[in-house]
Amino acid sequence: PILFGANDFRLAFYGPQGQVDEITKTINADSSLIEQGKFTYNVSADQKARSIFGISDSHTTPTGIRGVGEVEYGVTKYLTAAAGGARTVLQDGSEHSYGTAGLRTSLWGALASLDNAYDESNRGHSSHLSMFGHYLGTDLSFQQTFARDFISEQTSDPDNPLIRETVIGANRQLNLAFLKELNLGLTLTRRNFQSGRQEDLATALLSRSFLGISFT
Repeated sequence: PILFGANDFRLAFYGPQGQVDEITKTINADSSLIEQGKFTYNVSADQKARSIFGISDSHTTPTGIRGVGEVEYGVTKYLTAAAGGARTVLQDGSEHSYGTAGLRTSLWGALASLDNAYDESNRGHSSHLSMFGHYLGTDLSFQQTFARDFISEQTSDPDNPLIRETVIGANRQLNLAFLKELNLGLTLTRRNFQSGRQEDLATALLSRSFLGISFT
């Protein structure tokens, strides 16, 4: 994910005869907001569960066309609005159509977004709030999702859908005397399901690049 502030990316390409080509790029979170009065759009469509050469077609997965479209418009310098729709076939073979709307803003040193989705097929809905900021050299993130009767391709169990999810994360670069540029990431996740089941997940991630290899 792109967090608030400077995001440094390094792309390394290796050729069959030992060629090496590297591209470095810095993306600021502010640049994810569209300039006032301008808009962008994206449209995609694909055939699910079908291989081009027919060598890995899955007959247990329902086939169908998945279509997605979204338009974003820069309302002000610090506010971008988005709207879109999607249509797809889920694992149980049912067709679902979704309408989406969202807002992205950058205020007081934090990047925030609010997205809503409505499933026209079963009249379920989902809301997702995310906030990213930087404090004392640490990237902080908070994500909150609320859902009701909302089933999508990401639903692991359609008979017991997710009703609430909270994710809190922190990422910091440690410059230790013996091990410089060590990245430490911590994430806490809580999921609540319609049946009353609750899942808690805590993850810790350490990563370090050494001699062109990233160890995690």
